[in-house]
Amino acid sequence: MSKSSRQVHSVIVHFAMSNAVPILLWSAIALVLITAALYSAQYLIRVENDSTSDGTRYYLFFDGLRMALSEAVWPFVGAAMVWTLQRRKPEGKSDD
Repeated sequence: MSKSSRQVHSVIVHFAMSNAVPILLWSAIALVLITAALYSAQYLIRVENDSTSDGTRYYLFFDGLRMALSEAVWPFVGAAMVWTLQRRKPEGKSDD
């Protein structure tokens, strides 16, 4: 690895670590939106088919919402943990 590529890598890592909370939160939001859109597309395809019962339609719709939220949990938890660690005071330090 050359010196310039190490510097670029260092800048990227520093940016990612210093902005971890917004990156993780936006990725969680993107996961919810993308997953909900994909499941909604499946839901709409099933709705067009008249042989699908109402119970199945509702199941598909709410299952899509459940999947969207469950996929976004881990980035959100990561953002909360990073946010908590960034705001934690080192022991022995005071705000005086």
